[in-house]
Amino acid sequence: MKTVVHSLLLFSLFSGFIEKIAAATNIYAKNGSQAFLPCEWDDDSVMWYGIGDHQYSNGNNILQSLPISLRQRLQIINDNGFNLVINDTHKNDEGSYKCISDNGTLNYNLYLIVAPSKISLPSSTDENIITVDANEMFNATCEADGGFPPPVLSLMMNETLLTRKETRMLSYTINPTRTDDFTNVTCTANHSELNHPLEIHAMFYLNLSPTHLTMIKLPTLFEGKLVNISCISIGSRPQASSEWTIDGYVISNSSEDQSAIINPTETYRITSILSVEFNRLQNRKELSCRSYNLADTKGIIQSRMIEVYYHPSIEITYKNTTEDDELRQFNCKPNGNPAKAEKTATGAGEVILPVTNLNERYQDSGIYICRAQNGIADKYGNKMQNGFVSFISEGTPAAASENVYSNKGILEDDTILIVKFVSQPAPIDVFWFKIDDGRDVLINNSKKYTKVITPAIIQDSFHGQIIHVDGYIISLFIRNLEVKDFSKYYCEVHNRYGNISLTVELVQLAELENVREGGWQIAGIVLITIVVLMVVLTVAFSSTKREARLNLNVANINLIAVERRRRRRQRRWWTRPWLSPERRCSFGLYDQLMTELRREDRQSFVHFLRMPTEMFDEILQVGPRIAKKNTFYRNPLEPGLKLAITLRHLASGAKYRSMQYG
Repeated sequence: MKTVVHSLLLFSLFSGFIEKIAAATNIYAKNGSQAFLPCEWDDDSVMWYGIGDHQYSNGNNILQSLPISLRQRLQIINDNGFNLVINDTHKNDEGSYKCISDNGTLNYNLYLIVAPSKISLPSSTDENIITVDANEMFNATCEADGGFPPPVLSLMMNETLLTRKETRMLSYTINPTRTDDFTNVTCTANHSELNHPLEIHAMFYLNLSPTHLTMIKLPTLFEGKLVNISCISIGSRPQASSEWTIDGYVISNSSEDQSAIINPTETYRITSILSVEFNRLQNRKELSCRSYNLADTKGIIQSRMIEVYYHPSIEITYKNTTEDDELRQFNCKPNGNPAKAEKTATGAGEVILPVTNLNERYQDSGIYICRAQNGIADKYGNKMQNGFVSFISEGTPAAASENVYSNKGILEDDTILIVKFVSQPAPIDVFWFKIDDGRDVLINNSKKYTKVITPAIIQDSFHGQIIHVDGYIISLFIRNLEVKDFSKYYCEVHNRYGNISLTVELVQLAELENVREGGWQIAGIVLITIVVLMVVLTVAFSSTKREARLNLNVANINLIAVERRRRRRQRRWWTRPWLSPERRCSFGLYDQLMTELRREDRQSFVHFLRMPTEMFDEILQVGPRIAKKNTFYRNPLEPGLKLAITLRHLASGAKYRSMQYG
């Protein structure tokens, strides 16, 4: 038995080695060498089984049924037993073998001693670059492909050994910093079958966050003026992105980034240019520039306080008053930057209105203007800014200064009595009275009398100045005048503060005086008629026939005079081309402005026509009576447009030349 063990030890020196592990014995052999598997029995019952549990021998004979490539490499050596020898070993020979006899079974595992074919750093690219975030933990791994027994792997960084172990995969956790950028990581594999160690190198090419951020000093900022502001970051890889905010609200949609590479670090210099118009709401807010990339998503921030210069907006505080309030005060508060502003007040001329008589305080109603400037111009180039308020002083109604207290009329003719009032608030009731033999007789609407109240712009005295104000025209139509109608009348206007009355006298007008009052056209006709009659009377004494002929001539002259009065100059066109019906519908006041006022601002509709929309619609019920028929020449104006033109004329006094574009 000692001889057998001695033989095995000698064989291991040149062919491999044997390792007894539990029930099986490990046999190690080099690739292309001879493997020796001992079996201590030499009787005819010995049989060898190999890869795939195929029978290789019977006694000391190799089976002829085996493939010739395998059979030629197998050999049974009878040396203290039937020992199996495998010549020219290769990879397919690795596996389990057993020697079976009547005496028992011997198990073997055959392994080939081979070097690893290659090693790799899985975290590197094909160009042997390792890209990770700086200051982030990184697991560096070295792997060996094959090799038995396992090779000894080593990991080094810049010639400094990090770790070493006999294994096919070796890992080490690294926390690379900015100073480790461009540093080499080396993996080395050592094995007994290698003449030289296997090595692989990879370089750290780190993702670097920006190191410095600088916001250029802000220029002088004016509201509404476009400015460019720059923010520069350096040291980033990959290139950093920029974000601009004002008090946390992002405004980067108006910025542009420009990049440049800094050598030799191969990092980026990013210049972000923000083009923006600031407004007064952003004054004293914080403008921030943030530079960030995937190495640092929070990034670094630089901020500056915004100082925006802007023209003043004017706030006027006041309180509407009544005629009983003596203090009527306005406070003008310009809000601009710089805050110092020069103020002037116009309208009443004072911030505190002067104390006047009770019946004159209604004159304080109107629009008041405060003007201020701080040297900063608005977008139109105006330095002086205006603030407006509409002030109302409520009280009893007051008669306007333009009233006429005597009207003239002609027997059997119609006339109209007109009085003009100012009332804040609006009138509640209006009454007309006739003074008949010392008695006040209330006049109601009838076939003879019609009362009408119309909101209108009228003239009035305002602290000694004649101005136009919102008021009311109150009319009394009297039909078929009789002698008893020539008398004194007075109109009484009521609102919630009280009432006031105004007396108007109706005076009878003679026929000749009526001609003088009538205007040059009618007077001309009458004068021509008188002259013709005088001529006719001078020559009419000859005969009745001649008189009849002269009378006919008089009639003809009258007709000629009337025709001359009615004659108009010939039109150059019926409708100007740019005032076509299509354009009138698209741009005219009636189809556009009045529609918008009716829908969105009914109070302005009242100011425009001096009546609410409901009253306008009620009057428009007469539309079918004033509508014209369509012809082949043109379509007529619709009744609503005619009514609007008429009301606008009555409300403002505007003439056709100014209203023809509506």
